Amino acid sequence: MNDLIPCPACNKNEFETLLKKRVRKMYDISIVKCGECGLVFNNPVLEEQLLQQFIFEDYYQSKEISSHIDRRFVRHFKRRARTHLKLISGFYQKEFTGRALDIGCGAGFFLNEIRKQGWSVRGIEPDANCSQYAVNKLDIEVFRGLFKQYETGDKFDLIYFSHVFDDLPEISAVLDKVKEMLTSDGRIFIEVPNNNADKNFLKVKDGDFLENKCYFTVETLLKLLKNNGFKILYSKMKEPVYINTFWQWVISPIVLTRKLFPDRLKSLIRVIAAPI
Repeated sequence: MNDLIPCPACNKNEFETLLKKRVRKMYDISIVKCGECGLVFNNPVLEEQLLQQFIFEDYYQSKEISSHIDRRFVRHFKRRARTHLKLISGFYQKEFTGRALDIGCGAGFFLNEIRKQGWSVRGIEPDANCSQYAVNKLDIEVFRGLFKQYETGDKFDLIYFSHVFDDLPEISAVLDKVKEMLTSDGRIFIEVPNNNADKNFLKVKDGDFLENKCYFTVETLLKLLKNNGFKILYSKMKEPVYINTFWQWVISPIVLTRKLFPDRLKSLIRVIAAPI
């Protein structure tokens, strides 16, 4: 494990320990809350190389993406992409077209959907199997690596983070870089789990403890964005369901579980913001 780090949002070193947990019977993870800005985050964090290994084992292999793309996996991410796209399109005053960058683009499903709207697209993805699928199957330009390694002079009209922003180190530095990469009318979209209830930490899988660096609430995410020079255009908590019809909603086991056991599933935070 690395040494203790200051708060990735405000760089302060005063925090309260909320939970300690031994993960994989070998790593002691502490989740702390910043005394200055209230952000909850892992401290210390796992070394980057081990982190990428665990993300692959817990997430990508569980979706069978190492050998083929599972049909349910594809349907889920296509629905999610279309849901996000419909929302995002309402926050552009000019024609809804431009250049989009997806940070942590996975297999490229969002970029494939927005490209159908006439956008030029590019992705960043560290996993080899996902990036190869995006390149070979969807013909999407993907930089294989981490956002901090990505250098370009290009400007983007949309920078998209879907369940990635909470995994990034040094998030204030990330936002500074994002501002430099956005056009004057550019937008960022962020979706992350809502971790408003501390008791949810007791139900988090080991892999999530290793992968997540930050655990946002609506308040801490909006404060972070405002403190780093962004104005909030949209923010809302949503249920973690991506469905197409009313009857899918009625029979959805996710919806039923949410109704019967409200603490079992976390809601999602969606934010659209623009640089000031």
